Amino acid sequence: MARRKASWLRDLRLTDKVAVVLNCLDRRNTLSVDDIQNIIQLPVRHLLPASAGEISRAVQKGAVLNTSSGLGKQVARIAAEMATVQPPTRKSSAVRRFVEYFSVSAARDAQN
Repeated sequence: MARRKASWLRDLRLTDKVAVVLNCLDRRNTLSVDDIQNIIQLPVRHLLPASAGEISRAVQKGAVLNTSSGLGKQVARIAAEMATVQPPTRKSSAVRRFVEYFSVSAARDAQN
């Protein structure tokens, strides 16, 4: 399924906007990270450790994850990366809109 989704994202030319997060990573995985990258043809950007017990405790308490745990640190890194990305700047259009031809601005009044 991941391979099909990755193919779909490539067809839409969105792979530069995609980050692969490998969840529940532990030592007993049958596939290595390299194998997964070869299968889906996208780089794995983040690895999250398997922490079912920690997640269960946080949910039961209605609390946030412990930020000193492995999972908490990785989630904080992902959040920091997402927060530091600057939105693309919009280029101002040289084409004037129809309404601008009929608007009265302070600049026009100052010229008269």
